[in-house]
Parts: sequence; C-alpha cells; structure tokens
Amino acid sequence: AHHDPLTGLPNRYMLEKQLEQSISMARRKKTQVAVCFIDLDSFKPVNDAHGHQAGDILLKELATRFERELRQYDLISRPGGDEFVLVISDVADLKECQLAINRLIGITKTPVKVNDGQNVATTCSIGVAMYPHDAQDASTLLRYADMAMYTAKQQGGDRMHMFDLESDSTLRKRKELFEQIEAALANNELRLFYQPRINMRTGQVLGAEGLIRWEHPEKGIVGPLDFMPVIQGSELGRELGHWVLETGIKQLNEWNKQGLSIQISLNIDSSHLYSKDFVDRLAMILEKYPNLNPARLCLEIVESTAITSLKSVAEIIRDCQERIGVMFALDDFGTGYSSLTYLRKLPVNVVKIDQSFVRDMLDDPDDLAIIISVINLGNLFGLKVIAEGVESFEHAQLLMQMGCEDAQGYAFARPMPAAGMLDWIKQYQHPDSLREAEYKQITPEEIQLKKVEWDHVQWADAVIRYLQGHEVKPPVVIDETMCRFNSWITGRGSFKYGNTDEFVSMIKFHSGFHHAVERAVNSHKEGTLESVEHAVDEIETLKQQLLAAIQAVRKAH
Repeated sequence: AHHDPLTGLPNRYMLEKQLEQSISMARRKKTQVAVCFIDLDSFKPVNDAHGHQAGDILLKELATRFERELRQYDLISRPGGDEFVLVISDVADLKECQLAINRLIGITKTPVKVNDGQNVATTCSIGVAMYPHDAQDASTLLRYADMAMYTAKQQGGDRMHMFDLESDSTLRKRKELFEQIEAALANNELRLFYQPRINMRTGQVLGAEGLIRWEHPEKGIVGPLDFMPVIQGSELGRELGHWVLETGIKQLNEWNKQGLSIQISLNIDSSHLYSKDFVDRLAMILEKYPNLNPARLCLEIVESTAITSLKSVAEIIRDCQERIGVMFALDDFGTGYSSLTYLRKLPVNVVKIDQSFVRDMLDDPDDLAIIISVINLGNLFGLKVIAEGVESFEHAQLLMQMGCEDAQGYAFARPMPAAGMLDWIKQYQHPDSLREAEYKQITPEEIQLKKVEWDHVQWADAVIRYLQGHEVKPPVVIDETMCRFNSWITGRGSFKYGNTDEFVSMIKFHSGFHHAVERAVNSHKEGTLESVEHAVDEIETLKQQLLAAIQAVRKAH
C-alpha cells in the first residue's frame, strides 16, 4: 500500500506523508526543502522500440541509481509512469540543491542494458519547488514542482527549471488546455463547419471551406483561435489534422451522393504536411470513396506559418497532385514569412487573399494596393484568386472591379454545420447589383488618389482631436513638399492630369490645407491660439474642399 510494486520506492501516499515530515523538520531548524519532480524525456520511444519489459528494466535501474545518491534524510519516490520525485531535506542553500540535481541528470544519461541486449539511454526534465520560498505545504509544493518540470520539458528537456509562479502558471494552463483538446478529440466534441465560396458575378456556389470548431460541453462553440495554437506542431496537432481530412472528405462524398458537386477546402498545417506518411494516409482516405473526384479536394497551406524546407513541401505537393490528383491553395497570402518566394517555389493551384486586407480595403488604400498586387500576381502565375473575409456587397463590387470574382465571407454566409449547407444553397438569393456590376480596372493613379485622401483625412482628424484636447501628444506637422501627395503631384499626377484647371485648383487647396494645420498646431503648442472652434472649422472646411477638388480631378479625367 505504501510502495511502488515495480521499483520498491515509496508511492504517492508515502511521498506526501514523508514530505510533510521533512517540512516540519525544516520549519523547526529554519532550513529549506527542495521538491524535485523528475520526468524521463524519451521513455515512450524505449517502450516502442524495445517493448514494455525494456521500459520496466530501465525504470528499476534508474530507481536503484537514484537511491544510491540519497543522504539520510532525503527521499526518492515513484508516483507512477516514468515520473520520480526527489525530496532533498535540510537544504542550506540552492547551490547544494543544484549539485544534487546535476548528479541525477548525469546518472540518467548513463546507458542501461535491456532485455534484448541493447543499451538504451534517456534524459530527464526536472522541476524544482522550494519550501518555504514557493509554498509551505506538501500538495502545493508537489504541484508547483510538476509545473516547473513541464516548463523544463517545453524548453527542450534534459535540464532543471526552478519554479516561477507567473511563467509556470501560464505554461500549466497551456498544458491543461492541451489535455482538454486531446480529450475533446477522443470524445467526439470537434466539428467541421463549412463556409460557402461563391462566384460573385453568377452567384454559383463553387465550394466550401471546412473550418474546425470545438463544441465544448460548458462553453458552447469555441473558435479555432482559442485552442489550435496550443497544439500546432505537436503530434496531437497532426492527429487532429488527419481527423480534419477524414471528416471533410467523408462529408464531400456525402454531398456528392446528394447531387451537390462542389469543391471542399481543408487547412493543413506545415508540420502535418511534413509527416512521412502524409501522402499515403491521404491516398488511403480517398480510396474509400472511388466515385469521388480527387480534384474536388483542395488542401490549404497557411502562408503565415513558417515552412522550414520549401523544397520538401514542393515535392510533397507535386506527389499529391500527380499521384492522387488533389488541388492546393496558398492561404492567408501576404501575411507570412516570404510571400513571393512561396508563390514562386510552391506549385499551388490557388492563392487566397487574406481577410485582413479585404476587411479594410474600403478605407485603407494601402490594403487596396496590396489586393490589386495579389490579383495581378495570381493572374501572372496562372492561379485562381479567391478573396476571404468579404463582409459587404460594397467589398464584393470593388473586388469584381479589380478582377477577382471568387470569394467567401459574411456578405454571403457565415460558417455553418454540414447539415445546413443544402438548405442554404436552395434559399440563397444572389443580389442583382453584383450580377450587373461592371468590370472597371482600378489604375495606379486611382490608388494614389485614394492614398492621398486617406492620408489627409486621417491627419486632419488627428489634428482636430489634439486641438479639442482629446490627444495629449501633438501630431507631426508635415511640410507640404514632404508628404506623399506632393510626390504624386510632381510625378505621376502631373504626367497624367497635366495643367488642367481642376489639377491646379487641387494643388492650391492642398497647400492651403497644410498651412492652416501648421498654424493651428504651432499656435496651440505655444498657447497663442485664439479660438479652437474657429481653427477646427477652418481645418474641416479645407479638408472637405481638398476632397472635393480630388473628386473633380477624377471626373475631369
């Protein structure tokens, strides 16, 4: 009842009893107690390669070695699995404790001969919590030492980590969430929701993207950003990725049998793609559905995720395309590590414009310029271009003007359970305004004018907030010859619009706007501004006049 049957060491019950005694002794003598939680770093590979009997031999040998290192009042325990706990009593200082732990780390690495005659070696991660500095009772010290051990393991293993409440608590929460996700996968709590992708001109439903959701028993539907980053790159992440493939392809086959011929897109993490059996496992899933066209499956590689070997990924993509026939997309394009290199090196079929650019394109001309560049790049590389995050029909019309017709977003449909897709398709009414929208290429001059408007509206609003006391720090006073507008006026603008009356008038309003802002900001800083209200009215009036002058130049052209 008090000892581990395999190693003969004290079990969890005896550990807690003797730890309380060590704490009582340290309290009387005013010394310290170190609780060291030890976890073997590579115990599972030993079991997998040599069998469980080899694992038992390794544990018994390490238990014997650890016992040899004990002093009279120290204790080594095996609570279970590949974990040991060392209690170092009557510690005078941390240096003494660290010396003992370093000896444990050293003897763990010494090879052990197992049942098949092979020598195996492992390393260990050790977390340390101290009485009375970290906690003053046995259960809390054990919990804190466990948390510190997890930190040591997260840092690469084969090391010791002293408990730190703030950082270790954060990692502990991540570990708990990881375990909850693992249980969610086992308990069938994960779901795929589907967001339709449509042709914005015809209204035809072309496909759907499968998006993972966690149907939490207490929290309800949990989005991927709240749990997926915790498992990214782990073995659990790869297993979850395989579940996504199984679930999405099965659903695609169901829709195919019901007469719905669409493409389904599924996200693939780069670490999952690197798996040595990825192509084989994907082929095995599709072989279950011989009537399904593999080209109906599009695998999306997230461009914002670092890819360690473009060459390897490119080879895997080609293998999937040539051997199986599936399609590939580069997702979140423009937000990641090396966009143009990815586009040049990876043989993808589709490029998806990230929703962060699409969302703000109506207000931010820089985002608009990026979208035009992505569309042009896609066309030059012969790729289909899809816009994500289309939230309004105004977004849709502008995208169509730029030559992008395929999109997904809240303007058309939110992600929905698979059961709702057929009903949504039957009921969907595509707006006539989009069917009849004209294609009108947006020129570089138009983008520059939009940037001019954006810059000056933002600047004017910041100045007004400062004058009214809403901003403490004054905005930078920009000389009219140094702003982005002046570069355009003296360059492409002058070449394009020449000396028309509208262009000359726009230059005049631009100069007057700058002078008014400079006077108001400097006077306010010096305390000589006579009327804030008058200054605000003047800046607002000049801003509107400048915008009207820009619009007049557009119309005149």
